[in-house]
Amino acid sequence: MSVISGSLIPVLKAPVRKCLRLLGMRRGPVRREPPPPVEPLQLTSFLCNVCGTPNCLPRRRLTREDGHCMDCGCYGRLRSMMYAVTARFSSDEIILARMAPRKDIRGLGCSDWGYADLLAEKFDYVNTFYDHEPQLDLCNVDWSRWAPESFDFITCTDVLEHIEPPIDKTFENMYRLLKPGGAAIITVPATLDPDTREHFPNLDDWEIVTEGEKRVLVNRRSDGTVERFDDLCFHGGEGMTLEFRYFTRQGLIDCVQRAGLRVAEIHEKSLDAYAIPLGSDNFVLVAEKPGGDRIEPDAAQRRSEITEAVR
Repeated sequence: MSVISGSLIPVLKAPVRKCLRLLGMRRGPVRREPPPPVEPLQLTSFLCNVCGTPNCLPRRRLTREDGHCMDCGCYGRLRSMMYAVTARFSSDEIILARMAPRKDIRGLGCSDWGYADLLAEKFDYVNTFYDHEPQLDLCNVDWSRWAPESFDFITCTDVLEHIEPPIDKTFENMYRLLKPGGAAIITVPATLDPDTREHFPNLDDWEIVTEGEKRVLVNRRSDGTVERFDDLCFHGGEGMTLEFRYFTRQGLIDCVQRAGLRVAEIHEKSLDAYAIPLGSDNFVLVAEKPGGDRIEPDAAQRRSEITEAVR
């Protein structure tokens, strides 16, 4: 039996490994691909225009429904609402928490949160709810409790899409609740299509029933025809969080004008310094009841100068 010299072993190892790999009996060395480069996190600093707290968040989070302030919890849509409020009632202050109190101004909230306590601190303001006290159904107002022409402003953010038809009645009631010169400050999810899409245009005698694990809307039309809808969209829960319609920009404007309100302003320009993302399909509409006092021209001009300075 011959013995292989120790000096030949290193020479033979490489071809032996190659043969074994070809026969599938041995794995070759694992070649690890370098990991993809990590993109730097783009952080954006902003000042919350609700509470005045400085924040720093990834830019991708600064959207309509995200970008929560680390102090008050308000996000893009809520900050845009309060920008519209201070724009109307303060000529020199954008941040709600720093605004001088205006207890001469009466405000009505529709299921507000995030900024409701600050609104109560700054104005003669009451927040209301559909299903508990203080209770207000905009579609069917109890006029013995909520006197007509008693409010200078109504805040209504992403509520109107959840109110059963006919929606025109709700806008008429807002008109009646407002004092002359008062304004409804409104946001809704919207598109730029021509017409608002009513999901249940013939709603009459209806209920939501559960069939298995699915919720179904059963509607008996005024002519006796029964309709069933099983493709329902709920925003964060059941009950009146059902989406009854998807507004368009023009459709919302049409509703406002049919009720006798005028479009006083549409806030649609983003303010990066306050992380307020706005656009043509993501806007705050200020609908004003004709009559009453308006902001003096010099105050309005000063407010415009402040806004332009922070863009």
